[in-house]
Amino acid sequence: MKNLDKIEKYIALAVVTLYFVAGGYLLFCHRCIAMMHREFRVILAIVLILYGGYRLARLLLIKKSDEDDEEYYDDDDRE
Repeated sequence: MKNLDKIEKYIALAVVTLYFVAGGYLLFCHRCIAMMHREFRVILAIVLILYGGYRLARLLLIKKSDEDDEEYYDDDDRE
């Protein structure tokens, strides 16, 4: 079960990285997406980067919560 949790976290981290890379690509690659209007491209890039930040924050909060839960249950086992 622990291995599946690790795999799930790595996949979530890969998705977060993908959001940041896609947002950066849209924001800084001007010739690559010539068919898109500049304003739409910038807005979409900012949304992707913000959503990637949100997913990263959630991932870190869940990781911290899991560590706190493990610490809580470890204390109960000692008694």
